[in-house]
Amino acid sequence: MNHNLLKNLFTALALMAAANLTAADWVRKKAPIMSEWGEKINPDKVWTEYPRPQMERSEWMSLNGPWDYCKKKSVDLSYNLSPTAFNQKILVPFPIESTLSGIMDTNFEENTQSTFVYQRTFKLPKAYKGRHILLHFGAVDWKCAVYVNGQKAGSHSGGSDPFSMDITPLLRDGEEQEIQVTVTDPTNHGGQPLGKQTLKPGGCFYTPVTGIWQTVWIEPVDAAHVSSYNVTSDIDAGTVSLTVESANTSATADIIVKDGRKTVATLIGVSVNTSHTLSIPDARLWSPDSPHLYDMDIRLYHNGTQTDRVKGYFGMRKISRGMVDGHPCMLLNNKPLYQFGVLDQGW
Repeated sequence: MNHNLLKNLFTALALMAAANLTAADWVRKKAPIMSEWGEKINPDKVWTEYPRPQMERSEWMSLNGPWDYCKKKSVDLSYNLSPTAFNQKILVPFPIESTLSGIMDTNFEENTQSTFVYQRTFKLPKAYKGRHILLHFGAVDWKCAVYVNGQKAGSHSGGSDPFSMDITPLLRDGEEQEIQVTVTDPTNHGGQPLGKQTLKPGGCFYTPVTGIWQTVWIEPVDAAHVSSYNVTSDIDAGTVSLTVESANTSATADIIVKDGRKTVATLIGVSVNTSHTLSIPDARLWSPDSPHLYDMDIRLYHNGTQTDRVKGYFGMRKISRGMVDGHPCMLLNNKPLYQFGVLDQGW
């Protein structure tokens, strides 16, 4: 066989093997400084804790882990399902510039005119059948569109705030589900709030943070469920005002407040979307020296059946401004609080 032909054949086979390896496996990049957590990270178990500090439910499923990934050198958030286009694996939820993402893309200027496409499949547990499925994103920087089984589920702009969507109508019964997320991030060129991200990092300015950078997860809920709640404490009155929000206006809620194992306040069968006041007797106040928190259990009922249950917490505290010795002062719980503000820029 001709020597050059043989050489070209071996080169082609090597390139194909490399391409297949890249497409099949997430590979951690190496940073100048690596932490022990970065060195030991398990790509199949990335952030296994419940991802939201409030409104905790017992059932949820993480979509973190390796996703198919590709970069298009054009700005286009439309759906683009092409199996041959996905030539890399990215570890969600790490931004494309990071080592742990497996991408470590430093083409900052080029990226402002590019689109980053994520894709993965998942199967719903049998226990989720017949329920509404909420898809949550902790944060995506900066603008994204979300597609489920080829249909648009929603879009979002904003690099630091969480968002969610009900994807129930887009799911296929008893089948594997496909999700695709397209992302663009103009960074300096977009005019959006971006902190100290910059296309030319140096000094006290940092690299961009692009793409999915916080947990992606799904939750099964009933049609009648808690969408949010608001808590406002009043230490002077010894009360807390609480509103349970739900799209189902005929639902009612039981609210139980505990201090450790002791129940300190309850409201039974109250209406949703309305503020209710609970008395907290001998309230223990929150402060940096004693950061005491009360646990909260909210149970939603519709037609006499419990349809949702969420847990959370709150602190009894008051922040105000007053005069001390003739000088304006910040007050915590009606007392002056000395502040020594050390600047900590790293995040």
